[in-house]
Amino acid sequence: MKTTIHSLLYSLTFLYASVAGASPASFESSDAMLRKEHTVILKVVNAMRKDVEALRRGEKVSAQRLRKALDFFENFADACHHRKEQDHYFPAVEELGGKPQHVRISTFLNDHTLYRVLLGKVRAGINKGSVSPSVTEPLAQYLSSVSLHICRENKFFKKSEPWLKPGREKALLRQFRQVEKDLGENFHQKYKRIAQELIGS
Repeated sequence: MKTTIHSLLYSLTFLYASVAGASPASFESSDAMLRKEHTVILKVVNAMRKDVEALRRGEKVSAQRLRKALDFFENFADACHHRKEQDHYFPAVEELGGKPQHVRISTFLNDHTLYRVLLGKVRAGINKGSVSPSVTEPLAQYLSSVSLHICRENKFFKKSEPWLKPGREKALLRQFRQVEKDLGENFHQKYKRIAQELIGS
């Protein structure tokens, strides 16, 4: 019942925004924002799989392309997206109480730590103009694990979001926007462009 009431209130808020001429994005939920970012990250992850396949065949891959992918994963996926989750969304969910939430969040945080280690290994294998075969397995592990991680998080968001009160949702969205502001002007536009370049090349 609580989930149904929350969903109804959210729908009414969205309808009011449309009638009033306000931007629907201004009423976007925190989990919807995170899931949209997941979609972009997954597209880049899938685009980079062909680089792993090429490395496994012993073929050369572009050092510039890998550096660009690292930039995206380290800054958009980690410094921005993971910061929103770790510093704001997860603590808000933990306020609701319950051991299952805490266990899942701990798993997500451990994954984030692993990803920083894996990306560090990839970075160490990229020289000025060449890519060492040593990057192959860390990169492959990163891409494979992130795909599963995002799937689990999306399910977690779907279960958690209806229980967050409207006031808490508004606070989360303000905090998310502050994270982006702290990272610099046009941060999202920059990494949207980088993502498009990686996906399209």
